[in-house]
Amino acid sequence: MKRILGGLMVVLCAVAHAEDQLHVTANQDYTLPSGTQELMLKQLILDDGATLRVPAGMERLQISAEKARIGKQVKIIASGANGKAGADGKNQGGQAATCAEGAQGGDGQPGAAGADGAAITLLLSIEQLGSLQVDTRGGAGGNGGNGGSGQQAGAFDVCSAPDGGAGGAAGNGGRGGNGGDVRIYYNLLPSSGLSGSISQRIEVDAAAGNGAAPGQPGKGGEGSDGKYINMRTLSGNKKWKAGGDEGKEGASGQPGAAGSKGAVDILKGGFVAGAVTQTRPVPPKPDQSLDDLRRAVQSQSEQLEQMSTKMNQTVEALDVRIKQLENQVKGLPDR
Repeated sequence: MKRILGGLMVVLCAVAHAEDQLHVTANQDYTLPSGTQELMLKQLILDDGATLRVPAGMERLQISAEKARIGKQVKIIASGANGKAGADGKNQGGQAATCAEGAQGGDGQPGAAGADGAAITLLLSIEQLGSLQVDTRGGAGGNGGNGGSGQQAGAFDVCSAPDGGAGGAAGNGGRGGNGGDVRIYYNLLPSSGLSGSISQRIEVDAAAGNGAAPGQPGKGGEGSDGKYINMRTLSGNKKWKAGGDEGKEGASGQPGAAGSKGAVDILKGGFVAGAVTQTRPVPPKPDQSLDDLRRAVQSQSEQLEQMSTKMNQTVEALDVRIKQLENQVKGLPDR
């Protein structure tokens, strides 16, 4: 029974709700809490020079606001992190044992892929707009690690001259991350004093992350040195014996591929504030008047209020059910 009650409490905590306001003051840097994927706001206020950051690892963010006031040089940063460089392979130092070939150098590790930029969707009824930069670039891939050097061959006497150890292979470069898609759907409130397109006030960078360079292949180890050995020949008691070959250089790595550029869509049109939008809203007619926009905003406000009412009713119903279950638990005999 406790599990049932606990499960119902989890449901209650998971019910979506609309926040009143998100306000980032001038020149301040604010990072959203981890796991925040959707914000339904009465007001979004980003003062001059404010920066709103999306936490690392978050795939998407949608913000809907009944009234948005955006100052000058405001930034929304949702770019992917750069991939880490691969580790270098181990260098085989010293010299191998007598008559033994040198050990091979360790392989360099591949660089990690750059992270994808988060997808950003903004559904805004704009009261003020200075300038906005949205950054959803993919992260650059990490460079591949270098291959380690091969070991020097061991000395020799009566055995065949040993070769040096081969160099380790170079690590491949990491792939660049994908740029996040950016979709901005907006209405202009009459009090904004704005008209027409606002595209010139918004700068979006959804570039793909660059692929990274591979590492350097490891050098082969030195072969054993040639020398005279004691051996009776027609010309005397010494014979020259050639040394071993230098180890082969390690295999080359491959560069990482670049990511894909994110899609960008800035559209003036109707939408429901706070609604999850998976498809493009229907754009307005070119001759849409301020009265039409005012009615659209009013409709959005009413629909948001209806959503809030339904969610409150759901919470109340769950609260009643929890009390019923608590009474049932009290009525059960103790074991």
